[in-house]
Amino acid sequence: MVGTDVPSNTHMIAENKAVVAKSTNSSKDLNTSALRFSVTASGKDKVTLTSANFDNVLSGYTGTAKLVVYKDSVSSANKVGELNATTGIVTFTANNTVDAGSTNNYIVAVEGMIIDSTANTPSWTVRLSDIVANGISAKDFDNMGSFPLTETK
Repeated sequence: MVGTDVPSNTHMIAENKAVVAKSTNSSKDLNTSALRFSVTASGKDKVTLTSANFDNVLSGYTGTAKLVVYKDSVSSANKVGELNATTGIVTFTANNTVDAGSTNNYIVAVEGMIIDSTANTPSWTVRLSDIVANGISAKDFDNMGSFPLTETK
């Protein structure tokens, strides 16, 4: 394909940019609000989020973990995606479109974990290391956010 109408990732970023930012998280509860972030579609078109990569560290916890991302509030109707693990790539299957000029808020929860009764000092770190928007890895572009987004308790 030759000519001036060849699409590119650079053009996609300029025209349909998703900006990812950490949001205030006053509760910092591992099971219901471990990390909060927002995605703004600042371009001309909507932005579709397809996955997010989490590098989480939990110490002094036990249980069968499920890493879940929700839009706006924690409820099954607002579920974006989930992974049966404490860390890894969560595929977004619903509630994952940000309309042009809008901002959506997301909540990350690591469900099913309880403090191990033998743990001296339980702690956790939830780290969003990347998010894919319109097929583009956000961590590869400075104007899409500053990664990783981290919450620690």
